Amino acid sequence: MMRRGTGCDMRALAVSVAAVTASLLVAACGAAPPKAGGPPPPLPRRSVVWLDADGVDGATAAILARRGVDELVVRCGVASLAGDVPVLRLAASPPVAGPIPTGIVLRLDGLRPDLDPNLADVLWRGIESGLGRGAPAELLLDLDATPTGLSAFVGRLAQVSSVPVVPVLLPEQLADEEARRVVTVARAAVVPVFGTVAAFRRGAQASVRPLGELLAPLVGTGARVRVAVVLEPESQPPLSQWREGLDALVDDGGTEVSTSSQLDRTFTFRRTMSWNGRAWRAGEQVALRWMDVARLNQALRTIGRLTLPEVGGWDLVTLPPEGRGLGIGRDALFAYLAGEGPEPDLRLTTERHGASVQATLSNPGPFASAVSSYGNWVEISADGGGLVADEHGDFDRISLGSRGPTGEWRRNDSGGVRAVQFATTFVAPGAELTTGTVRLPRSRSTATIRWQVTLSTGEMVTGSLVVPP
Repeated sequence: MMRRGTGCDMRALAVSVAAVTASLLVAACGAAPPKAGGPPPPLPRRSVVWLDADGVDGATAAILARRGVDELVVRCGVASLAGDVPVLRLAASPPVAGPIPTGIVLRLDGLRPDLDPNLADVLWRGIESGLGRGAPAELLLDLDATPTGLSAFVGRLAQVSSVPVVPVLLPEQLADEEARRVVTVARAAVVPVFGTVAAFRRGAQASVRPLGELLAPLVGTGARVRVAVVLEPESQPPLSQWREGLDALVDDGGTEVSTSSQLDRTFTFRRTMSWNGRAWRAGEQVALRWMDVARLNQALRTIGRLTLPEVGGWDLVTLPPEGRGLGIGRDALFAYLAGEGPEPDLRLTTERHGASVQATLSNPGPFASAVSSYGNWVEISADGGGLVADEHGDFDRISLGSRGPTGEWRRNDSGGVRAVQFATTFVAPGAELTTGTVRLPRSRSTATIRWQVTLSTGEMVTGSLVVPP
């Protein structure tokens, strides 16, 4: 008897961005007005997306606006305050189309104690002249130091510019008293906490401490804090582009994957290949750390639970390039902001011809699994044992064995095989993986197919399907 197209659609694991956003926008939109004499309603939390040198076109900006993005941010250059007069080096302004307000980021170098606050007037005149357009939505100051007196300079800059001036500080900087004064004067801050923080500022490292503990020094400052999630991948050796994803590395056993890495994973090339703008020889290695949508979802949920200090929103640094590159591809980010994900859209179909069974695991959506040697698999079993299989199909590995009393996998390559497990290192967006053919004991045997895909957060997407004769 032949059975075709038996299918199952897995879509429900983690909280989607719609639920996350709902928790983050408590009383921000559509809330009932407060009772007379009651506390004022909370201010809306803002979603900010940083752009790279490519900027953004009108169509992309329109998508971001529909997805709830309130502001775009571009890096505008560096100002050195080491001398008597600020030295301003402005970068070429990237094209930014669309209706979303745009802020700018200026990195301050050469900061010294007791900086003359009046230098803020000169600096702002240089910024106005160099920008050649209207005032930005806000001016973010990327500060790698907070010497004594910086708060007076920041206060003066906000006064003379008449735009919000927001310091960007790493969590470890918040222990400094002057840093807290700067935040108090600005009444706002952006703090990169999640993601590849080292890609944002050299030498920085993401902390494993709870978010509330990291931001505790800002309690009592009166500031609304935006927590930044850095989306840019990090690599050793450094790469100039990120337009090819992980699937190119793991396809057909092109690399050996190791968790013993200075970053998330180290990939050792087994053959010569080209990847992300560089030719790699057999034996060369690349260590990678990347963000994906599962981690982003976890970060936003953590931000949403924070009560003190007051959360002003979150920043995503930076908008990914078009396509499905390393980390979060642009289409994956857009889908997530529209309420999809963060888990892969897993679908299982089967083909049965008498005692022979095959299964196909597909992921038509833009979300990926973790890179795992043991966490992503499809398993075919039957009562009575005696299964036979020797081809792994599109999967990376095949294992014969059975499940123990507590559900643990027991490998057994000899007789009495009750289950066959097909494992894959990575389930990429758009992947379609077909197992090898499994021979059941009899044509009348009932097969059970189980599958598991692991996310980078440690969560698992699981399912099962019974295939009758």
